[in-house]
Amino acid sequence: MATYGVTASEEPPLREDHPLRAHDNYSESKIEAEALIRASGVPSAILRISAIAVADIVELPETIPYREDQRVEFIYVGDAARALLSAFESPEARGRAYNIAGGGSWQVTGGEYIRRFYEALGVEVEPCFSEAYTALDWYDTAPSRLLGYQRSTLNGLEARLRAVGERLGLR
Repeated sequence: MATYGVTASEEPPLREDHPLRAHDNYSESKIEAEALIRASGVPSAILRISAIAVADIVELPETIPYREDQRVEFIYVGDAARALLSAFESPEARGRAYNIAGGGSWQVTGGEYIRRFYEALGVEVEPCFSEAYTALDWYDTAPSRLLGYQRSTLNGLEARLRAVGERLGLR
């Protein structure tokens, strides 16, 4: 998703036809990779995958890499893997780029995501959020639904995190 650049001032959700705007070396490399794939002539699908969520203890970084009020949309790790496999196995998916993200239940602010994540684990945190908007947003995933990957919700992640917290004695 870094290929879209910083889009906080734009109207969500971002569609696959949104202009690609490099804003750092990482996003520049992703845009160049997409161009190389398209130019190769090899039948392929391009998957622009949003930030990945896991149901495990995740150390809070010194600075959260997005603003507290920023729109963010994650995807559960299993759903991201399912999208990759489905795109590989589905000839009808070839020939275009797809936004791969969690869907409506995952469309929250950065502050809400962090709060829900760590409350579900049973851990108190004092996050320090980035002061600048970064390359996360809400995404239109309607075209990518043909891949059948969106099976997890943010509420489902919270349930998994509660189970992890209980197993580790945090709750």
